[in-house]
Amino acid sequence: MIFRTSSVVGLVSIAINAATATDASLLRNLKTQVTHQRFNRAHLGVKVIALPSGKTVFDHQGSKLFKPASNAKLFTGAFVLDRFDPGHRLQTSCYTIGKPDPHGKVAGDLIIYGRGDPSFAPRFHRGDLRKPFRSFAKAIHEAGIRKVTGNLVADASYFNIPPFGSGWTWDDLLESYGAEVSALSANDNIAHINISPGTRAGTPVRIETRPRLLPVEISNRTITGSAGSGERLHQHRPFLRNEFTLTGSLGIDADGQHHEFTIRAPERWFGMLLKRELEELGVSIAGQVVAYNWDGRVLNPLPPGGLHHIASVASPTLLELTRVMVKDSQNLYSQLLLLQAGIKFPQSGLDTEKAAVKELNRFLKGAGISEDEALLEEGSGLSRRALLTPDAVVQLLSHMHRHPRSREFKSTLTIAGRDGTLANRMKETAAANNVRGKTGSLNGIKSLSGYVKNRSGQEFAFSVLLNHHGGSGTSARNAIDKIAVRLAESSGLYR
Repeated sequence: MIFRTSSVVGLVSIAINAATATDASLLRNLKTQVTHQRFNRAHLGVKVIALPSGKTVFDHQGSKLFKPASNAKLFTGAFVLDRFDPGHRLQTSCYTIGKPDPHGKVAGDLIIYGRGDPSFAPRFHRGDLRKPFRSFAKAIHEAGIRKVTGNLVADASYFNIPPFGSGWTWDDLLESYGAEVSALSANDNIAHINISPGTRAGTPVRIETRPRLLPVEISNRTITGSAGSGERLHQHRPFLRNEFTLTGSLGIDADGQHHEFTIRAPERWFGMLLKRELEELGVSIAGQVVAYNWDGRVLNPLPPGGLHHIASVASPTLLELTRVMVKDSQNLYSQLLLLQAGIKFPQSGLDTEKAAVKELNRFLKGAGISEDEALLEEGSGLSRRALLTPDAVVQLLSHMHRHPRSREFKSTLTIAGRDGTLANRMKETAAANNVRGKTGSLNGIKSLSGYVKNRSGQEFAFSVLLNHHGGSGTSARNAIDKIAVRLAESSGLYR
């Protein structure tokens, strides 16, 4: 059955395959939602299919291309779980150029080699950033290392990439969601800066960092003002430099502020944090922390003859990392996971990211998704050049529904009203503890795609992609959520 309706924004074609009379109400509701005046100036695509048949239930501009924001992480997550063993763990290793002497003395550098493990972060260690570094230092100490005559070298040359994903814009790079990508990452490559009034009027404003050990030069040019003087603070952060300057004043009775600071060259910070833990265990390091990324290693290659392995520590499983990536919508993690495929499936003449994307496109072709409906160039969806059709999204979801690792894939998705980026959405509705999916959000862009079951147990795969929305983000999210709730409230069966 085909319904056609005209709206103020032009002709809207909605293809509907109705199963029962009960569904007529659902279809009218969905049609009303997508043709609402709130979307008059926006671009909206919606596609709903029944599982396992793949039969189209509802289609509104499903073949059009939209910027997906973090809905792109569905593709990265599915790709990683298809191409890798979900139980695979990433290794971070310690090497020396020569074998240490019997007394644990290293005549030269201690080399820390990263392979993209993002788990040196508090979220994996009950809020304790020092714990993973302490564990790594302990492994090195237990291997017999006691004295290093050279430097501690933080080697992040595993990936042949720039420090940011393709298509990331410059202003994203100052925000926590645009943190640098490195094979050696610490604390999600961000620091926290808390600002509060000084002890009394006339004293400098207090600036505290978490963690305290940072490769950041902080200049405090502030004063604490009298009660009622309010907040007149200004921060300056030179682009791609580890510098933070604060000027102005903050009243003695004013509220504090919290800022997140992205760390430039995070591999050096990783080395600093590990060096501290090694020295606390009694390992003396005569030199400094020296960091290399891939182009630095081209100019400063390791001497021939190979390296001597000292110790390694393993990440959580790729399945666990993918869960955090999807549920928390973590851009750094999605890019690091995508890059693993560029290492496993290298391509002559291509950097790690481009090789990974080429393999991703092979995966999508096998899933029945054509090249012209899924245009991805990095793993997170932060690229403003990323484009997907709702058709492609539901085709991916249908493919993963039938995939041998369907259970693992669905376990990575955020659950409405329970966890991740959907924890506070669709509560006390039929969609709560029901919708499993992925959100997406950038300026003017909102998306939600995933799975939902209706009251009869019929499972749907759905995708809602909204672009060029000039209204509030809250109103856009609520409108998208209504579509998912309507699906959950329906009762039709599709064979």
